[in-house]
Amino acid sequence: MHSPDAPRPATRSARSPMYRFLRHGLLQHRVSVGVLAAATVMTAACSTTSPTAASGPSGTPGASSSPSGRKDLQSRTADPAALTGLHIITNSSESGRCRYAARYPAIPGADALTDALSKAVQADIDRFAGSGDSESGCAGGQDRPELNISFEILQASGDVAAVRLTTLDYTAAGSGLSTTTYWYDGATHTSPANAELFTGQALKPLATRIKEQLAHREGADPALLDQVLATDSDTADALRDVSFTANGDLAIDFDRGAVAVPPAGAQHIEIPRTDALSLLSDFGRRTQQLAVDPSPGLDLGVTPTADTAPIATPAAREVNCRKVKCLALTFDDGPGPHTKRLLEILAENDAHATFFLVGQNVRTYRTLTRAELDAGHQVGNHTWDHADLTHRKAADVRSEISRTNQAITSATGTTPTLVRPPYGAVNTAVRRQLTMPIILWSVDTEDWKHHDSSYLADYTIRTARPGDIVLFHDIHATSVAAIPRILQTFTARGYHFVTVSQLYGNRKLRAGVTYHANEQAYGR
Repeated sequence: MHSPDAPRPATRSARSPMYRFLRHGLLQHRVSVGVLAAATVMTAACSTTSPTAASGPSGTPGASSSPSGRKDLQSRTADPAALTGLHIITNSSESGRCRYAARYPAIPGADALTDALSKAVQADIDRFAGSGDSESGCAGGQDRPELNISFEILQASGDVAAVRLTTLDYTAAGSGLSTTTYWYDGATHTSPANAELFTGQALKPLATRIKEQLAHREGADPALLDQVLATDSDTADALRDVSFTANGDLAIDFDRGAVAVPPAGAQHIEIPRTDALSLLSDFGRRTQQLAVDPSPGLDLGVTPTADTAPIATPAAREVNCRKVKCLALTFDDGPGPHTKRLLEILAENDAHATFFLVGQNVRTYRTLTRAELDAGHQVGNHTWDHADLTHRKAADVRSEISRTNQAITSATGTTPTLVRPPYGAVNTAVRRQLTMPIILWSVDTEDWKHHDSSYLADYTIRTARPGDIVLFHDIHATSVAAIPRILQTFTARGYHFVTVSQLYGNRKLRAGVTYHANEQAYGR
């Protein structure tokens, strides 16, 4: 059993010998991938060139559509925008040899939870990026390896918070999907393990109840169940994804292959509220009660500061980029903690830009999203959770785009007209699903790799020329810090900083067509 303060692994890669047995395919039944596709529901699914899973639900921004597709989430995820002071922390790599994108919330007052999430995410990235496992990770030899970690806030009430991380490792055997729930207890200022929702004496009867529910399901393997839930410590280790429904029922989720043969898919267990009550610790009972009768918000003994509206830039004026020198600065992966400062910098320099937004971030930073448009900037679609669309099935590509469009429309009243696929990854199959022009770039600052504002400014000033589309990420403080010198230098040279649509002027951009720069721009 993990101690309350120990970081829990974000995936099952470093688990028991039994899990490694499963993971290396001895029970993977690869011939049944088609069966699995119908059985495992998820939003971020892999393409038919990889282990597949069926498409997950596409939800509205306020709805609780889950990347994991677990049905128990559909009516009870917390709205992150309602948590004052919450910020999203992003860790990503755009390298074609090792692509990953991870985001998790930092809830004010829940430092132990943030620390647990940070350690879990970093452990998973370290495994993926530096794995010596020849079958998965960046060392596995697969084309364009990808790791994607997203989150939902399952509970945020009183002095209890819960965050579920959903991890999709495109290189892993099977679906590559794993979910883990992390808790915060404001009474003890700790991040308890899932097993601490139960009394020590409850683990054996809990294992019995789990076995009873799974016993008659197709694909359940009694021998596998006995090995996974053999002892109290095994049961505690298996309890990676535990939560409560809105009526207090106990919900336990197991990844594909954990307690049943892989083609049976992920397994969901629910134990009625009254039956679960006798199994719960004091922390578990308090958590269950707050799920049934939630308080108006979190009370963690801190008073978070809400973001104030940034300084507004004058509305974007008419600029003819065939007659004057123009640059289009673009910022991906936001909004984020540094976006407000960037908007202030742009306002101070009377410059405009284009922001390609991640839908999950928009849901948290609605005020900033609206401020971007109010300041005369352009907002585009960068998918819901920064998915490599070339790895996804057609329905999932549409879901990634539509959910993000809905989030932006909900926040601003305006629907994006441009899309930028994460990593710039696009192929014929993806183009068929995109109903907007595809905006890539002609100058890549690689600011995800170079966290040095002086270098970024120097590189951009040395490289950019009229008509270019320049790629930055406003999730990095160093990138934002580079912008003032870039604006001032190019302005002195007679440049205008415009949105992507302004860069192309009256030229009609076509859906599904890729654009890197305006080759017809003045001075090009």
